[in-house]
Amino acid sequence: MLSLFAQEEPIVITNYVTDKYWDINGSRTSTIPPSGFTRSEIGFVQTKSDAMIAVEHSHDAILLTEYKFLRSFDTASHKDSAGSETIESMRFRINGFDALLVKLKIFTNDDAYYAWRLYIGDDNSSDILTGSYPAEKESQLGNAIRTSLLSAFFDKDKRILPVGADPTIISTSSCKCNEKK
Repeated sequence: MLSLFAQEEPIVITNYVTDKYWDINGSRTSTIPPSGFTRSEIGFVQTKSDAMIAVEHSHDAILLTEYKFLRSFDTASHKDSAGSETIESMRFRINGFDALLVKLKIFTNDDAYYAWRLYIGDDNSSDILTGSYPAEKESQLGNAIRTSLLSAFFDKDKRILPVGADPTIISTSSCKCNEKK
């Protein structure tokens, strides 16, 4: 396992938004989804493999968001109370924003899954991107999901679209919030 504390400096990544980037509703992050993934209310899915990339937005600073996650794991066993285990973790600085990438092994019922989690943000808010897939699909999906998460483009000034909103039809003229009844 790569330890958070053994890594002296974060790996620096600079991403440039292109037409391959898709916005993720409910967040300030865009990313390039892996091949074969389609949009869904939660992010992106590949139904044939039971894989997904979902996002969660936090109003907490990135370091607090990371701390809340990491404190649930035992430092010796690398497991949390639910049996999830940290496999790998690395620090990054993506386009000037702090980021932490963690690989987990998760057990749900009798099924094993891997999940890559990317925490990215600043002192005011952060996004948590989670790409999960069945453990038996590691060779087909592991690197593709990791690469997708590391293509993240966090925009601290981006307006957050509600989950389920179609970004192609949202406009200020569609808001009826100032209409009198």
